[in-house]
Amino acid sequence: MAVIGLARRDGGSIVQYPFTRLDAMALKPGKSVGRGAGLPQLTEMGFDVVEVHSTPRPTDTHQYSYSEVMPVWDGGQSRWQQAWAQTERPLDAAKAKKIEAIKARFAAIVSAGFSYRIPNTPPNDLHTYQIEALDQANMTSVAAAFNLGVPDAHGGFWRDVANVNVPMTQPECEAFFTATLTYKAACVRRMWTLITAAEVAADYTALNKVDEIAGAIDRSGSWPVNGS
Repeated sequence: MAVIGLARRDGGSIVQYPFTRLDAMALKPGKSVGRGAGLPQLTEMGFDVVEVHSTPRPTDTHQYSYSEVMPVWDGGQSRWQQAWAQTERPLDAAKAKKIEAIKARFAAIVSAGFSYRIPNTPPNDLHTYQIEALDQANMTSVAAAFNLGVPDAHGGFWRDVANVNVPMTQPECEAFFTATLTYKAACVRRMWTLITAAEVAADYTALNKVDEIAGAIDRSGSWPVNGS
C-alpha cells in the first residue's frame, strides 16, 4: 500500500498523526522547515518520525461506521499501517440507514422498468417499459380515455425504454396497463413490508434479517418477479 503520511513517535509509540511540517514548526518555534520536508528532514530535526501506509477504509453499513484512528504496527509487513475503528450505530440510526437502503433498492427496481411480452407473440418479443410516476400517470390518463370511449387513445402503440413503438391493440394495451400497474403495486407493497419490519425490529438480530437486496425477511419472501 502507498505511503499516505507521517506519524511522530515518542518512546516507540505513535503520539501524533498525521505529522506535518506545520506540526514540526509548532513544536520547534524558530526552526525553518521547508515546504517539501519529509521523513529525512524531520528526522534530522530530532523527531522520531515514521511513514504510515494506507489501509482501505471498510465500507459503512447500516450497523457499523468506521473512523480513522492512530496507525498500528503490522509485524508481518514490518511497517505502520493506517487503522480504522469500528463503531456500532445506535439502533434507531441503523434503522434509518436500513430504511434508506430499502427505498433506494425500490427506486432502482422501478428505474429498471417493467419487462412485458404481449400474449400470443413470440417468446423473444419482450420489451421493457418505463414505470416511473410520470409514466404511471400517463397510463392512468390513457386508461381513463379508453373508459370514456375514446378510440385509439394510445395511438396504436406504447413506447418502450429503447424508444421503440410497440404496436398494441386497445385490449392488448389495457392488459399491458393492468400487468404493469399490478407489478408496480406489488413492488410498493413489498417496500412497505420491508420498511415496517425494519421499524419494528427490536434489536440488530431482527434488523439484520431484513434483506433489502433480495426483498426478504428472515430469508422469506422477495421482490416481485419482473417480466410477463
